[in-house]
Amino acid sequence: MAERPYPRRAKREPGIRNFAPLARAPGTSAPIFLSMDKTPTPAGLEKHLPELRGRERRAGRSPEMRKPRSTEPADIAETQRLLEILNTALQLRKIPRYRVAKALGHGPTYMSRLLNGSFDARLSQLLEIARYLGLQPAELFQLAYPESGGRPGRLALELAKELEVTPPFVRHTEVPDRLSRRLAGAVHQLFAVIRDAVEDLEMKEGEE
Repeated sequence: MAERPYPRRAKREPGIRNFAPLARAPGTSAPIFLSMDKTPTPAGLEKHLPELRGRERRAGRSPEMRKPRSTEPADIAETQRLLEILNTALQLRKIPRYRVAKALGHGPTYMSRLLNGSFDARLSQLLEIARYLGLQPAELFQLAYPESGGRPGRLALELAKELEVTPPFVRHTEVPDRLSRRLAGAVHQLFAVIRDAVEDLEMKEGEE
């Protein structure tokens, strides 16, 4: 009995071995291969690669799952200040974290990861949590910054004038300024009275 020869291995197309099948070309049944190195892609498939690579990136971790970016320590401290206020509000309201996360359309561990600093907290995330707990944005920031401390900068004063608003830090600076003007006026009047009295006294002494 003659020995049956082994079947020949199918010949690979040039350049295919370094490509991994990822999807199928739109409107066809031909597989699209995503390059695993810098080998040229099969002819006719290059135009689909940007779209597929975009899908691959979008299929990764969501933005809130990424680790915090390197930020200035002062910025991290300010964000942590707002997070501590929200965490205290949660404890006062006695609302479980998972319930807040579910109500806002997130996973059960979302609030824990946010409050623990597992990912960067965006302002929109903090505001939606505050509103859910019954805090308005202005109330949240007033609790975080009850006293501005120090004299406001020139830009802050110019903005308040341009926007026709009177924020707390402007009101606090207006009171000392108004008081200073009143004191200056009173001192000026006092010196005028003393000056007139001295002049009258000198005139009387001269007549005698």
